[in-house]
Amino acid sequence: MSKHQLIISKYVHQDRPVRSLGGKLLAATELVFNSTRSEEALDDPRLCLVVPGDVLEIVVASGLPEGAGLWLLEANNVESGGLNLDIDVEVMLLPVDTVFAPGPGEQRRKLWISERGQEPRIPPDDGTGNTGSMVATPPPP
Repeated sequence: MSKHQLIISKYVHQDRPVRSLGGKLLAATELVFNSTRSEEALDDPRLCLVVPGDVLEIVVASGLPEGAGLWLLEANNVESGGLNLDIDVEVMLLPVDTVFAPGPGEQRRKLWISERGQEPRIPPDDGTGNTGSMVATPPPP
């Protein structure tokens, strides 16, 4: 069993939890369960690899006295399903077995954070990845 720490801090990243790798705080965008590849083989520090029996240690930064929301979604939208945790403690332990269905095969969850009781601000899939970046212009004459 391994413990993986996810830190929720609006000061470090507004939309994603972060994790410490090599002395740096990097955004964690996906939780990958039962991967047949190692983190080195995937070569993407945004991915957090977990296996059955592992535990997520979710740490809410002291700058968030009202708590925070952690979203583990099947796709980059709330409607796709997944797990929403409203966290009102500084440290929460979450067994990954409660997040993923048992069985073989790789499974993934997109990681997002929000204010407690609110939905995450997921950018529209408009090709730019920037919220509010779509601009309507009239057609040419």
